[in-house]
Amino acid sequence: MKQLIYILGVITAITIVLGLFFLLQKWPGYEFILTLSTILSVIFIPLYAVYQYTNDKR
Repeated sequence: MKQLIYILGVITAITIVLGLFFLLQKWPGYEFILTLSTILSVIFIPLYAVYQYTNDKR
């Protein structure tokens, strides 16, 4: 579970940076990448919060 959360976090960070890079360079496709990064963030942040909460209780 820990590896899955960290891999998802890295993928989320990479897509955010890549989407912003595409936006700044005005390349096509930045809308899709930023939408994907938003969806990944919505999945990652609660998953990471639950993981940290359960580990703090131990």
